[in-house]
Amino acid sequence: MAKRRSAVRPMNSRIAKLREESVGAEVKISSERARLVTEFYKSGMADGKSEPVRRAMAFKYLMERVSLPIEDGQLIVGLRGTGPQEVPTYPEICTHGPRRFKGLRYKGKHALQGRRGYQKGI
Repeated sequence: MAKRRSAVRPMNSRIAKLREESVGAEVKISSERARLVTEFYKSGMADGKSEPVRRAMAFKYLMERVSLPIEDGQLIVGLRGTGPQEVPTYPEICTHGPRRFKGLRYKGKHALQGRRGYQKGI
């Protein structure tokens, strides 16, 4: 282990800042993806289409509207949640109703935040 640590290069200030932001951030459930997918299906845009076409249309709708946060100092960006330590739900893959969040093993505040988003119509 000591040999491995000596072989690891020290972090530069940019990496250290990004790491601190990530480690110091509170873990949250992001309901953005679920909200957008729900919004699409409620709109009726895919009514009468086959299931594969409906899913493709939902994905297109999602990609056109989802936020893509780019934080200072990032060189590689992508989408997981709307901020550091934000975890999205994937309603197109599995469903989580308000009752499901009661059983999740998140700390009380995180589970409550997810339940509130779903109770508002997701």
